[in-house]
Amino acid sequence: MRFKVKYEYTAFTGIYLPARAFIVYLQRFYPVQPSMLRKWKEFVQRLKEDIYTLYLASKDPRMPFAAKVMILVTVAYAFSPIDLIPDFIPIIGYLDDMVLVPLGIWLSIKLVPEPLLQYYRRKAKAQIHERKPNYVMAGVVVIVWLLIGYWVYQAYMERID
Repeated sequence: MRFKVKYEYTAFTGIYLPARAFIVYLQRFYPVQPSMLRKWKEFVQRLKEDIYTLYLASKDPRMPFAAKVMILVTVAYAFSPIDLIPDFIPIIGYLDDMVLVPLGIWLSIKLVPEPLLQYYRRKAKAQIHERKPNYVMAGVVVIVWLLIGYWVYQAYMERID
């Protein structure tokens, strides 16, 4: 049974794609019950909505300072190339990302006032569902990877000669 993965290139692709790739990995190598798979997909979708909610809410002047700091720390850790446990260590390497980032998002959400959170959740959900994939950004990403591949190939050919 094959599963298709639809890639969206957004500002939060860096967090969304590893989680989605992990789900695809689980689907392929470890057969899971459909209800369990649905729960994982719903979790990833909620995570994506919560991240966008926090992004929108962080710009609001009514946000408490502690919530803004927690959002900044969570986003900085998520996009930082330095991890507590390096990613090249099998399974455990990605475990810190899969635990600490959702934990930081959860704590950030707890620090946001409830009326503000509900308002930005509705706004984020509406904007996520009306947004179309950005094919220009997808093209840029593909071109960058092709250039990197070409440079690696050239370096390899120079070493052979």
